[in-house]
Amino acid sequence: MIGDPKVAFSIGTVKKLINDTKTVSDLKTVKKYMYDYFMLCRKPHGVYMWCPDTCTFEHYFMKDIRILIRPIKKIFYTTPKNPDEKPKIEEFVLSHWFFEENDIVCLPDCDPCKPRLFLKKGQRYINIFPGYPHEIRNLSEFSAEDHTYTKHLRTH
Repeated sequence: MIGDPKVAFSIGTVKKLINDTKTVSDLKTVKKYMYDYFMLCRKPHGVYMWCPDTCTFEHYFMKDIRILIRPIKKIFYTTPKNPDEKPKIEEFVLSHWFFEENDIVCLPDCDPCKPRLFLKKGQRYINIFPGYPHEIRNLSEFSAEDHTYTKHLRTH
């Protein structure tokens, strides 16, 4: 799922995953890899990309994202049961699938209480909240000195 990967997106990995597929159903692995990093969005129209090094999303307009989501192609031949029939030919083009066939489109939202992807009244949202810049701790974890200092600040 988007926002889970700990390493950066790799075009080489996508190419390898596509080349390793033997059947159309094997493309699930490729599609999952793409969904781990990319999400179509509207308002602003484009694509959000997960960046594991900063744990944030970057927004790209369609004209700019095509450098990463390329028209990598794979042709599949399915042998028919009847030997007199020609093999069935199916073509998979990564960019066509992602931009034309993919029907998962989200709106961005920023809510620290929501998961990365969530539904609200049937609308999908991608939570672009980057996380807090500090570690959240319980009050009991702070030293007596910190508590005294805080009390001092409130009284002045």
